[in-house]
Amino acid sequence: MPRKGENIYKRKDGRWEGRYIAGRKEDGRTLYKSVYAPSYTEVKVKLKNRLAMIKTNGCQMRGNISFSCLLIQWLETIRPRVKESSYGKYDNLVRIDIIPYLGQWKVQELSTDHIRSYTNNLLNGTSLGKPLAAKTVRDILSVIKRALRYASELGYYVTCDFTSLDFSWDTILPGVLTKEEQKKLVSCLLSTNTRSAAGIYLALFTGLRIGEICALKWDDICLVRQQITVSSTLQRIQDKSEDAVHKTKIIITKPKSSCSVRKIPLPGFLTTYLQQFCEENGKYFLTGHSEKYMEPRTLQNHLKKILKILNIQNVTFHTLRHTFATRCIETGFDVKSLSEILGHSNVNMTLNRYVHPSDELKRHHMEKLSLLFAVK
Repeated sequence: MPRKGENIYKRKDGRWEGRYIAGRKEDGRTLYKSVYAPSYTEVKVKLKNRLAMIKTNGCQMRGNISFSCLLIQWLETIRPRVKESSYGKYDNLVRIDIIPYLGQWKVQELSTDHIRSYTNNLLNGTSLGKPLAAKTVRDILSVIKRALRYASELGYYVTCDFTSLDFSWDTILPGVLTKEEQKKLVSCLLSTNTRSAAGIYLALFTGLRIGEICALKWDDICLVRQQITVSSTLQRIQDKSEDAVHKTKIIITKPKSSCSVRKIPLPGFLTTYLQQFCEENGKYFLTGHSEKYMEPRTLQNHLKKILKILNIQNVTFHTLRHTFATRCIETGFDVKSLSEILGHSNVNMTLNRYVHPSDELKRHHMEKLSLLFAVK
């Protein structure tokens, strides 16, 4: 129940919700909106500020800004708070995929039907060119949601309701090497015996991302304690700065999330393997130099050449990470340990995206039932 005179409730999920009158719908009915916070005090402050903003703007929320102007304004607002690579991704989605098709609408005119039609066109490729992958469309929709949430916070009148936008995404599970393919790849890597092969071998048995391997230095590898510390990632991104000389640049930053900064124990066989490449601290693992690094695309090309020789198809570098996770589950890893080794924020991501039990493993588990209930 709300406190007397207030429209503030505690929700079942533990958050506090404050409702307020945001304006009028086209049929004259009252339009309600909400603010949320983890505590009663915070939501009360948010509600007070929102009501004051509406009063200052003349009761009716503003709505005379175009969606394209709002998106550019939103990009500038988030720029100091997000990683440079993330900003580049958002900027591309806004300028290439969103503004050309939705930018002409006013914020208050952008309806749920507009977003639904636009998203369907992206998935089907009927009028906006070739179809986009479900993951890309999901990212675009996320940007639109965040931009409109920002518009609402500024006091603009937003009519789009994302709760009714229910899309059935086609989930395409990433590939995983079969055990036979993995044996062939391991044999080839061990016989090749180069630093790039060592990087591929390391990814296959630790689940490291390609950017994490390219940024790895010998400071991060302790063969005595048998562990790797993951604290950086290397990637080439578009250079969005005004004084940019080239279109792209290499950046070395912290991994994609705080959970990705982690320590990974090394099994004995991997520690022994790495000893032959051991260098002084400060030198990159993949090059053996302190200044010269290997780019992700170069390492990807090394993998492609090996896979072509082995006649293994439809495999990317990220497949190695999925293969590692799947093999771990098959050998009895608990999901929490695997999640921390992979650098995930929660076990659900590990289970839903990275663990793909084979038919052989499923059959093995089912056969356990026959042993359990076997008639003696």
